[in-house]
Amino acid sequence: MHVQGGYMQSTPWTVWMCFALVGFGVPVHAQEPCPPLQFHSGPQLSPDLHLSPNPNPSRSTSTPDVVSYTLQPALLRPQLEYLLKHQWHVQNVIWYAAYGHYWPTHYELSAASWDELLDQLLTPYGLRVVLHDNHTAVVEYTPQGRRG
Repeated sequence: MHVQGGYMQSTPWTVWMCFALVGFGVPVHAQEPCPPLQFHSGPQLSPDLHLSPNPNPSRSTSTPDVVSYTLQPALLRPQLEYLLKHQWHVQNVIWYAAYGHYWPTHYELSAASWDELLDQLLTPYGLRVVLHDNHTAVVEYTPQGRRG
């Protein structure tokens, strides 16, 4: 900096130094907050694909409390997310597994509870779901099912 006639004359070096000090010296509380993390449910179901959980669980005389869920030959992810959102009231699903898992046939899963049915659905893929109190589900591989 040069002082001439009672005022300071800035040089380019001084200007850049000021920018560096201001830019790197801003306290955390003065910085703008990050935007909230937005989750999305991934690909939407095609209009011709109709998933049909049985809202009134099937009942028979031999098994008093049976629930069932009908799967279609399609990607597993939208079918699993539909089940999680309707039976466990999940609002956000976080995927730490591959998106390309495919359910190959028309098939009706039946179990004594929704938890058992979910286990039947996930086991062949080596997946598990962790449900959190904030209505979020995390889909991930089990330690034995991890893909490399």
